[in-house]
Amino acid sequence: MKRIGIFGGTFDPIHNGHIMIAEEVFKELNLDKIIFVPANIPPHKLHIKIANAQDRYNMTKLAVDYNDNFEVSDIELKRQGPSYSIDTINELKENIKQDAEFYFIIGSDSIPELRYWKDFNKLLKIVKFVVVNRPRHGFKGVPPGALRIQLRGMDISSSKIRNRIKEAESVDSLVPEEVKQYITKQGLYKNEK
Repeated sequence: MKRIGIFGGTFDPIHNGHIMIAEEVFKELNLDKIIFVPANIPPHKLHIKIANAQDRYNMTKLAVDYNDNFEVSDIELKRQGPSYSIDTINELKENIKQDAEFYFIIGSDSIPELRYWKDFNKLLKIVKFVVVNRPRHGFKGVPPGALRIQLRGMDISSSKIRNRIKEAESVDSLVPEEVKQYITKQGLYKNEK
């Protein structure tokens, strides 16, 4: 049976912290692959300005192309309306024709919102949650049966990166070089308010 990690996110932009999480989870859980799934319309960010989905998908692809065990899915980009995890998992299960066990990777900062997720109790039955610690967020309220992964040196956030770009500060150590070049070429995040 294949062991597949699903790493959904806004990835606005994807950064070295995301990559480090994926590499560590892949190794620790002995996964066969990790599928990154950039959200088209994140339900929890409906009223927040984010980069367009295609740019976020492109950056994610650039960031993980170096690793044959990682791939990026545009499954949520093709779907209209908010990107709900339950819909994505069901569609991925349909598309992956082999017997597979799914591991849904989230940061511990997402725990408080889980109870508001669409069909969360159904999601608990079809995936195993993998919760990775985030700075200033513990594991309180972790879903039953979830795996916990403790990482150090993870104080990177997409919002910090966007702010640094807006202030014309370096993001060299925070994002992969290809992502930095893409952001510069596309002029992303410079005029954020």
